[in-house]
Amino acid sequence: MIYGYIRINADRRTITKFCKQNRIAVNKWTSKLPATLRRGDVVVCSELPRFGNIPAIVGVLNACLERGVDVWSVRDNFRLGDFENLFYIFSTLYYNLGRFL
Repeated sequence: MIYGYIRINADRRTITKFCKQNRIAVNKWTSKLPATLRRGDVVVCSELPRFGNIPAIVGVLNACLERGVDVWSVRDNFRLGDFENLFYIFSTLYYNLGRFL
């Protein structure tokens, strides 16, 4: 199942545009990650800061990795599905969110 994670209406527009370009469809829109996420599910968000501050983002990514859930971030331009991208993700987080610390 593909979840579109939205916090504001602009997120929905960003994710919808991304999905059209990649010929995929969101099955369910949500502003909270469901407890029923399971291996093979995908969470598409407009950008990682939508999950909260750095500890919250790390918590979400860790929970998704443990469950085998992919996280796709449209504006950050990456897909988290395995540990290969983890270093890139955290360096991007530091670069993008470091100015808010």
